[in-house]
Amino acid sequence: EILEDIVSHIDIHKDLLNLALVSKLFKDIIIPNHIQLRRIRTHVYQDDLWKILIDKPILAANIR
Repeated sequence: EILEDIVSHIDIHKDLLNLALVSKLFKDIIIPNHIQLRRIRTHVYQDDLWKILIDKPILAANIR
């Protein structure tokens, strides 16, 4: 849980990949949960996007 929190504060994609190469433990945390989706920049009225994120909280969990 602490490692998950630490990883969630890494903003640079390349840094995440490098950390994933350090150990299997970090790889198992980073690859499925942090690599695919990090930030979304969109208009606040993008209703379709917000509906998807509400319906699939696993996707919303890694968005800042």
